[in-house]
Amino acid sequence: MFSGWDFLTGVTSMKTIVAFTAASSVLALCAANAGEIVGRVTDAGGTVPLRSATVTLEATGQTVSTARDGRYRFANVDAGSYTLVVSYIGSPTVTVEVDVEEGVSTADVALGSTDNIVVIGQRGSLNAALNQQRAADGIITVLSADAIGQLPDENVAEAARRALGVSIANDQGEGRFISVRGINSNLNSTSVNGVRLTSPEAGDRRVGLDVIDADILKNIVISKTLSADKDGDAIGASVELETISGLDSDDMLVKLKVGTIYSELTEDYGPKVSGIFANNYMDGRLGVALSGSFQNRAFASENKEVDGGWETDAAVPYPGEELEFRNYDVERERLSLAANIDYMASDNTRLYLHTLFNEFSDQEYRSRVELKVEDALAEDINGDIPGLSIDGNTVSYAAGIDFVDEDGENATTEIEVDRDIKDRLEEQTVFSIVTGFEHTNGAWTVDASLAYTDATEEEPNRIDANFDQTFDEAGQVLSVDVSDLVQPQAVFAGAFETAYLDASGYELDKIESTNGKAGDEEVAFTLNAKRDVEFGANPGFLKSGIKVRLRDKSYDLDFLEYGYEGDGDVLADFARAVDYPLGVFGPAANPSLVRTFFNANSDNAAVLELDETASALDSLASSYQAGEDVLAAYVMGQIDISNLRVTAGVRVEQTDMDALANVFDEEAGVATAVSIEDDYTDVLPSIAARYLVGDKVIVRAAYYASIFRPNFAQFVPAGVFEDRDLASDEFGNLEAGNPDLERTEAHNFDLLVEYYPTDASILQGGVFFKDLKNLITSATFEDGTYLDLQYDELSTFVNLDEAEVFGIEIGYQQALDFLPAPWDGVIVGANYTYADSEATLPNGDKIEVPGQSKDIFNAILGYDKGRWDLRAAYSYKGENVDDVDVDGIGEGRLILEQGFLDLSAKFEVKDGLKVYADLKNVLDTPIEIVDREDGYDLLNQYEEYGFTAQAGVIWKF
Repeated sequence: MFSGWDFLTGVTSMKTIVAFTAASSVLALCAANAGEIVGRVTDAGGTVPLRSATVTLEATGQTVSTARDGRYRFANVDAGSYTLVVSYIGSPTVTVEVDVEEGVSTADVALGSTDNIVVIGQRGSLNAALNQQRAADGIITVLSADAIGQLPDENVAEAARRALGVSIANDQGEGRFISVRGINSNLNSTSVNGVRLTSPEAGDRRVGLDVIDADILKNIVISKTLSADKDGDAIGASVELETISGLDSDDMLVKLKVGTIYSELTEDYGPKVSGIFANNYMDGRLGVALSGSFQNRAFASENKEVDGGWETDAAVPYPGEELEFRNYDVERERLSLAANIDYMASDNTRLYLHTLFNEFSDQEYRSRVELKVEDALAEDINGDIPGLSIDGNTVSYAAGIDFVDEDGENATTEIEVDRDIKDRLEEQTVFSIVTGFEHTNGAWTVDASLAYTDATEEEPNRIDANFDQTFDEAGQVLSVDVSDLVQPQAVFAGAFETAYLDASGYELDKIESTNGKAGDEEVAFTLNAKRDVEFGANPGFLKSGIKVRLRDKSYDLDFLEYGYEGDGDVLADFARAVDYPLGVFGPAANPSLVRTFFNANSDNAAVLELDETASALDSLASSYQAGEDVLAAYVMGQIDISNLRVTAGVRVEQTDMDALANVFDEEAGVATAVSIEDDYTDVLPSIAARYLVGDKVIVRAAYYASIFRPNFAQFVPAGVFEDRDLASDEFGNLEAGNPDLERTEAHNFDLLVEYYPTDASILQGGVFFKDLKNLITSATFEDGTYLDLQYDELSTFVNLDEAEVFGIEIGYQQALDFLPAPWDGVIVGANYTYADSEATLPNGDKIEVPGQSKDIFNAILGYDKGRWDLRAAYSYKGENVDDVDVDGIGEGRLILEQGFLDLSAKFEVKDGLKVYADLKNVLDTPIEIVDREDGYDLLNQYEEYGFTAQAGVIWKF
């Protein structure tokens, strides 16, 4: 590993910025106090701070926004009398008079009245989000805690999809990764309380947000533009998760939610419990907040896939290698805990310690049937396929047909059916801790933080067992109805059906044991210094800072492969039945019986023989170590000129990385160690303008440069050669990372107009453009050389030279309180994002940018009045390219459009006590992935999940 401080040498621009920051810090500590105005903006009761209220010093036009504790501050104010104008969406504007003398003058402000809804319920959550968005210098979207809790969202990803331009990628029917403006989720960054999260997954950077329960959050802030003081490695968006602080309210908060989760396909119930405690002590100087959640649910999914592609040169397309049926039974457990301590050591100094712990586990049992038809499609000496026949939309594969093959040898058509079981426990943990301070002294503000985050994923004692049967007798025919190319149906009859359903015909072939562990940890140090200044008569600030991030990523695999050497162990000895509504599944292996058999025979070579060489080398080929050090420094400034605010700066990031991995040649039995190193510097300018047109319209424009560093699996040269024959010209297939991969660079442009027609509404519309260089995508190549080793086919990753994304987005939210009762409790919201994208393949062909959805639509209809709180939400995501065919054969693999409808209802039984009921995936939306080729959409993967229901009670006191 390289030290971040070592590679600071030689980067002149960074030295300058670091020196400026250090000097700023010293000056901040010794600067003399000038006149100041400080205060706190709260609700009418004076107990709930209002975040992002706008406070304007009328005489100078200087405007600030309140922090999350409601506090604001004006520095360097001359003695005299002043008028403050305080505005907050959801409350009438208030003016306050304040006299300033030498020292500090205080002006606290309470907004609203006892009958004015400012912070309660759906309207309160809408107000909170709109105020934070309105006060931002850049373009952000905010979801507050109340909004997050209104719908049956299992995790952070599902909660975030309600925001403008946000969609999600599902895994096992639950949201996992978020996409902003349809852009690939890889291009986002994720932080919690200012700490960048690392990824528990072996090859990824992005964090699967299914790990974190939405119930423990205070806010989700999605920044679509970046300023120089933010990490520069986000092209889609920067996602910031905030947990609750004890200083968020003057009153003690205790909230407990207890419920149950029901899954349709398993017909099982599981517990879901969450709780929040927040209070402050020592006259409001010490804030303590604890939050936690736990859930356990059993669910299932049903899957059908075509592996190996389709043949499209016949009367109708048909699977060319393999049709698969998969049944998943999963028990998912999620634990999320957060503990925050905030201490106001003085009126000018805040100390804090924030922690987050998440534990996520999946016990998964996957039963799979593989119908392998490749050997039934062998060509004879005349180039015909004797085992294939087509009758209308029915394609038949016949076994037991004798023929003379292309080499003049006698052969027989065969169909192989494999039945396997995967018994896997996957455990993920994500832990972060950050401590720091913020200190103000006159016009100066200095803050610093030290953070550590650690993410791990383990697969302890995974077992994969395979049973197979070869069909090679005359009269054994498998048919497939391809009337629906996205849902082809296998047709079983006669001798084939009898043998297919007979568990005694499947002999144990092999068992694999896997123990894998991925680790990803990072230490980060940040120092910032800011000084309020005046540029002539125009207020503003100058700010600079540095950040050091030292990251280590690794994956260690202990893989053992056992061939079955015994006699007579067949599937019938282990059989069980599974529910499979997508077709005829037949017998499956009982995972507990397989595990018992393995434990009893793993040391008995007469039954299970360990392939020591293949096991050791496969383990080496998957294991790797990588390091990445990033040193960043920036300078920026801001100026207010009447109604115009301009924020501009430049950030410099120096990256050093190294990696050590192995490429395993299966046939030769050799693992080659490969070490790589790389370093590069990025200069990332940014500028944002915010212009107020009267009291109701804000125009925002922004430009920023950013990057995306390749995922670890994309550049680490780890892989395995398969099907390699050293004695012939067949060099085999290889899957491996590309050590020559470049980072993706982006120039991002945004223009947004916001209109606030009432105190509880927003209408917004804008355009965005992203110019991408070296966009990373997966690719497959034939007949070439990788690290001096020849291959027939290589699956890896490449850079696309050019790519562009242009889009528009519009959004509307409003509480319809102007309607007559009872309709004055209605709340509506809708947003739509359209993105047109284009990427250039190496062969010159144009395609849509991989991972980019063209259409994103979200709509919410709510009702919040009296004891009722109702919500219906619909989320739509258009199709997107999932994988690219760089050879230009077809359009690649696409994920088809998806639409989800969720419902939620809450009823207040009495003060502080509510009952709730939620229904998720009402439309039973599946995931459909297709290969688009020759004008056809051909099944790659289809999976359905059913609906999920929740019910329970909420106590708040």
